[in-house]
Amino acid sequence: MKSSTMQQDFVEDIVLMQGMQVQLDKWQCLLESGHKRVGWKIGFNAMADQERMKLPSPIVGFLTSESVLDSGSTYKGKKHAKLMLEAEVAILIGKDVSVSASAGKAQLLAAIEGFAPAIEVVDVARSSHDITSILEDNIFHETFILGELVKDIAEFKVKDILGNVSVNNQVVQTADPSRYPDDISEVVSVVADTLAKQGKCLQAGDWIISGSITQPVEVFSGDQVEVALLPLGSLSLNIDK
Repeated sequence: MKSSTMQQDFVEDIVLMQGMQVQLDKWQCLLESGHKRVGWKIGFNAMADQERMKLPSPIVGFLTSESVLDSGSTYKGKKHAKLMLEAEVAILIGKDVSVSASAGKAQLLAAIEGFAPAIEVVDVARSSHDITSILEDNIFHETFILGELVKDIAEFKVKDILGNVSVNNQVVQTADPSRYPDDISEVVSVVADTLAKQGKCLQAGDWIISGSITQPVEVFSGDQVEVALLPLGSLSLNIDK
């Protein structure tokens, strides 16, 4: 998941670290107020987006029970929001992972308990588009849906996913597996390393939503959205503003 951008063009590590620290402080406050830990999200998973933002790799946000919805629910956005919907592969972690640099590929893959389809909605109007603001604001996150866990897929390969996003019964985007790494354990590695730099650990029971596998889709009040990611399953969401 590394960008081909020259090293000197990357956002400085200290900027990423500071933005992530502010984000995790907000996360900790939510947990202390009673929200439940759910997991993590990948931002800017496509290499072209990493190059545009001068990122050496994807960035990480958090997921809590504060923003989870069930499939078929209605999400009501803010009046002036610019909502983008992303179809994502979710990964369930079954074993604690500390630092991926000290864990081989086999160990990272062994930590994966299963997969599920997921939807995330982000509001790209909610914060400035510099990387510090994006990190501190949890990468535009608004809400998410997790589908049913699938454990019995032998040798799951992202390249084999057949998927699309339909809005009001019209297919508007299809899955592009090249937006993900060929080796799905790289997603686990990014999250584990990011958390380790902040003294945190990727834990058994954490979900990771891996970034959009299609181009994000702008959605509007009244839209009915269906996301199909086969062989994982399908989800739906209604939009209101």
